[in-house]
Amino acid sequence: MTVARDGPDEGAFRLVLLAKDDEGYSNLCRLATERHLGADRSSYEGAPVPFASLAGCSDGLFAMCRDAGMLEELRGVYGGSLYAELVNDGSRACHREAEELIEAAGALGIECATTNAAAFATPEEHRLHLVVNAIRLICPVTRVPPGEAAGPQMYIKSGAEMREAFSCHPYTGAPRAIENAREIAEACHFRFDLNRRLFPAPDLPPGETAFSHLTKLCFAGAARRYRPLTSGALERLHHELDVIEGLGFTPYFLAVNDIASFCREQGIPAAGRGSAAGSMVAYVLGSPTSTRWSTTSTSSGSSRRPARTRPT
Repeated sequence: MTVARDGPDEGAFRLVLLAKDDEGYSNLCRLATERHLGADRSSYEGAPVPFASLAGCSDGLFAMCRDAGMLEELRGVYGGSLYAELVNDGSRACHREAEELIEAAGALGIECATTNAAAFATPEEHRLHLVVNAIRLICPVTRVPPGEAAGPQMYIKSGAEMREAFSCHPYTGAPRAIENAREIAEACHFRFDLNRRLFPAPDLPPGETAFSHLTKLCFAGAARRYRPLTSGALERLHHELDVIEGLGFTPYFLAVNDIASFCREQGIPAAGRGSAAGSMVAYVLGSPTSTRWSTTSTSSGSSRRPARTRPT
């Protein structure tokens, strides 16, 4: 993650954050959201997170930094969960950086930990990595500019290879760095629970439940979109709302409605996908690319069919 230093012209630095537990992952998501909300829409890159935002989202996280000048300030935020990040890509610049980091961390009483940024899995894949970047840059493999592709050492190393890579000067000045990395990995206990749905808690008006609020929004939308509002349309709307509530998806529909409303207000193009996007509930809420449900009478009774319309 890129973090902006305090002050308008102070630049930014790179910070690695690792979630120890559920609280840490929640704080990581908050920081990632702030990063993306501050981004320029014309760029895929997120904006740097303000340094001041770190303090409110520090619990449950390990922090690793390669900027010796930021270690003291970061220690005030993360305490004993802060580590100086040591990297060895084989370059002299990397060795000079590590020497400065080890000295600064030692003076501040901060532990060091090794990391291994990987751009490909095995050493043999380095050539393929160069080819892919040459295609991206539209240039011959031999003319890929420095810094546009990872070096040959940027593969996933074994424990033995890591110990060998960090056995030379200046890394011998931080003898516990590899062990610290192992301890960090073992202390990260966060696991995604894929057996339960986790929807954002909706902001509800006083006295409302998620279901009552969604129902009111839908009936208000139906009155706008269906003129006249027929009994068949009301029956369909009641049925869909009951199914949504029974499956536990009510908070999800409210969250998507908030996103769609924000996109309309900000002039952001948006489109819905999937079966839910074709529901009557999505249509009356004004979700993008939704389907208008109408009823037709036949000799065997009433049948429902979707009629595609442009949402308004």
